[in-house]
Amino acid sequence: MATTSPSQGAKPASPELVFGLVGALGCDLENVGQRLSVALESIGYKSSEVRVSELIHEFDVWTKPIINGLDEHVEQHQRAGNEVRKTIKRGDALGLAAIVKIRKIRKTDTGNPDRPMQRHAYVIRSLKRPEEVDALRRVYGTGFFLIGVYSPKPNRIDKFVHDVARSRGEPMAHNKYRAKAEELIETDQHEMDDQKFGQNVRDTYPRADVFIDASKREAMGLDIARFIEMLFRHPFQTPRRDEYVMFHAQAAAFRSADPARQVGAAIADSDGNVVAVGTNEVPKVGGGLYWAGESPDRRDFTLDLDVDMEMRKDALGEILERLQRSNWLGPDISKQPISKLRETVVPLMEGTKVMGLGEFGRMVHAEMAAILDAARKGAATQGHILYCTTFPCHNCAKHIIASGLARVVYIEPYPKSVAKDLHADEIIDDRQETVTERITFGSFIGIAPRQYLNMFSMVPRRAGKKALESWNMNRKQTLPRSPEVNAHLAYVPREKEAVSILAQAMGKG
Repeated sequence: MATTSPSQGAKPASPELVFGLVGALGCDLENVGQRLSVALESIGYKSSEVRVSELIHEFDVWTKPIINGLDEHVEQHQRAGNEVRKTIKRGDALGLAAIVKIRKIRKTDTGNPDRPMQRHAYVIRSLKRPEEVDALRRVYGTGFFLIGVYSPKPNRIDKFVHDVARSRGEPMAHNKYRAKAEELIETDQHEMDDQKFGQNVRDTYPRADVFIDASKREAMGLDIARFIEMLFRHPFQTPRRDEYVMFHAQAAAFRSADPARQVGAAIADSDGNVVAVGTNEVPKVGGGLYWAGESPDRRDFTLDLDVDMEMRKDALGEILERLQRSNWLGPDISKQPISKLRETVVPLMEGTKVMGLGEFGRMVHAEMAAILDAARKGAATQGHILYCTTFPCHNCAKHIIASGLARVVYIEPYPKSVAKDLHADEIIDDRQETVTERITFGSFIGIAPRQYLNMFSMVPRRAGKKALESWNMNRKQTLPRSPEVNAHLAYVPREKEAVSILAQAMGKG
């Protein structure tokens, strides 16, 4: 039976859903997409794939280059994607292009791009920049879900090298293509030469609603199925230990009023019992950190200066003064006062290790705050697990090692950390399981804290097996937790606005 258009005020029987995939180069996104389609099919939803790499071909910058192998294919699309964003001066360009594609798919099926499809999902593969995620969330709201796809870096390199060698017709020549493969993987993570419009999976991945480990195929399929079942109101899907404790870490992060970032940490025993929490905040006399509403309040935002930055500028000024005294600076530069030189040089030094020093901050780091919280209460840390919203810095890492913690679980990377370089004999990264001779630092897998309340809030349920039997019997008619069935009344106008924005940016509006 034909569906009426939104303008006629009709409510679709089931809302459309939009899923985005984000994963570093070398992750098996193909398999993840297939498993997601199977999971959606089990719930009565059909799905359409939107490949961002193909959307690039619709822009004028695409010149149809001759491509000889997968490595060239990836490199050409990386460059073209950057050029698209640069040309129209929008980091979300390809996110907007995905919205245009969704409307085209809808028009093909229903005859009207404004008429939502029934029990249908769109799977966007794959997103490379945070702005793309922001654009999709602005348009689809609670009907958009970002799936972060994880795989240990060694696995990703091996898979990509293998795929490149096969595409070149030399399936055994792995060493020949390894260096190029590693270069492309690094570019995909974060393109240092073009931070505004380049590849940036590193900062996009932590924004996910759920994190899936693609390196464990059987577990991956089960985890995707679990996520979809939770989304569709499974009555008895409850949090796992890692999800429960990471939610505490995120809750602790929200306590921070630090001007730069919010970081949270929680320490739990192997059974998931939380024994201590911490956030990045200024310490107070008597122990602990300042709370909102306390008097006096001496947190950083109450000061007139960014003390951390001022100390780094002072350190830079000392270096310039030494160079000036030793006649290492040119005559014209040497005549300028150090204060002026310092302000001139600071922008040039952005991104360097000197300007990235975290030694001068007044706040206690979240991980250290959690360890001290345990110490004040007399709670043991030996053999426990630290959950932190961001990868620990090298200063926190040495205290984590000394405190006897057995494992660290984190969500967001922290590129300034040199913990793995300084403590290579004590830390092993990119592993999920515990290794007795070293502390494992592993990426979080599961429902992200941002979706914790939505996915685990109680839905109507009855005791006993009948409730589960009833859900299974009606699973293909069940509505998702979000969005509301009439969500299209809001997102269709926002889609039109996104299409218009892209057209204007391309000079076609």
